[in-house]
Amino acid sequence: MKLILFDIDKTILDAHGAGRRALERTLLHILGHTAGLDQVAFGGKTDPMIVREALALGGLPSADVPHLSRQILRHYPGELAREFAATPANRRITVLPGARTLIETLSKRDDVLLGLLTGNLEACAWLKLQVAHLHTFFTFGAFGDDGETRDDLPTVALQRAWEESEHHFKAADVILIGDTPRDVRCAHIIGGRSLAVATGPFNAEALRAAGADIVLPSLADTEQVMQALGLAEPPQAE
Repeated sequence: MKLILFDIDKTILDAHGAGRRALERTLLHILGHTAGLDQVAFGGKTDPMIVREALALGGLPSADVPHLSRQILRHYPGELAREFAATPANRRITVLPGARTLIETLSKRDDVLLGLLTGNLEACAWLKLQVAHLHTFFTFGAFGDDGETRDDLPTVALQRAWEESEHHFKAADVILIGDTPRDVRCAHIIGGRSLAVATGPFNAEALRAAGADIVLPSLADTEQVMQALGLAEPPQAE
């Protein structure tokens, strides 16, 4: 059995800046300004990392960062929900080419377990997936509130995969699909393989330089992706 872990933003969907806008409003509500958020690149970071970086760049006293971060992160999911509610349905989220077909195809196989590994807070991750109508394909994951950095998340994902399936996954059977060098690193932390797609802020050359095992332009060609995952053939009957 293979464990396939998906990143969310810019890998399977594009929320068109909803997260940044919601976080800006959260900071305005709590601080009265957006700190250094405009200087923060979101790609591959966890939501807590983004908030801490924004506060530091905004010159907030280091002693205040922990409690302000907690306050901001508590408020943020509700603000994201309001952002989606205020946006016309056809402009809220775009599922990236091939992502839905790939996920549907994988979900039908009994030799695959699907999970998430994302920097989103858990509440925000499920909200984005619900808006994209992808939430029913996933039952577990590792999220931004599960560790101090993204590097903490792979072992959490493995533990939750065991809790979900009672199957011990060998390193060679774990594949993480993402769009940033941090996703590549997460795969390698647990000895797994990384399939990187150039649908986010990093091009194919940068993803190869980061050590991605497989680099594709996107998930649009389902047959190509399935072959890259080693799943071109139907599952073997036991």
